[in-house]
Amino acid sequence: MKDVIYSIVDTETTGLDARNNQIIDIAVISIKNGKIINKYETLVNPGRRIPDYITMYTGIDNNLVEDAPNFSEISYELKDLIDRTVIVAHNALFDLRFLNREFNRTNLLLKTDYLCTVKTCRKLYPNLKRYNLDILTKHFDIKIKNRHRAMGDAVATAELFLKIREENKKIWDIATTHLLQRLGPA
Repeated sequence: MKDVIYSIVDTETTGLDARNNQIIDIAVISIKNGKIINKYETLVNPGRRIPDYITMYTGIDNNLVEDAPNFSEISYELKDLIDRTVIVAHNALFDLRFLNREFNRTNLLLKTDYLCTVKTCRKLYPNLKRYNLDILTKHFDIKIKNRHRAMGDAVATAELFLKIREENKKIWDIATTHLLQRLGPA
């Protein structure tokens, strides 16, 4: 269990549907043995116009991504970073749909498992009324800097992950064993 690398991932995108939209901002925080061992972030040029409502939400506009790499330019580096790790994300299926779609476009297959902090918190803290990142960070006294930017949200999710992991260590060790069995040999 101590060799597990958790990749805390957050993405910002041009819209909500991975079939018709692209990643514009991605951050990965790698955690091993409860310590941050690596941080990665980059803007991504989606090759299309960023809708105004996304710019209002994230602060990311067309000028900001104009000289950024497209996903295919970062795909191998990103795959090396997160492949065969446990991806941890807040509302993980959203980020995973985009990641898998982008990797499929570059003919790469991501082999990973995931943990969703929303679902995990629902099970471990059933008395909370809501489980969005703002509510959970407030509940756990975590400050978010640069909300709705990939690294800002990834840092907050990493802090949340570490807190719930520490508070629920025994359960966490059992769950980690099951995740490793599903990932298979490296």
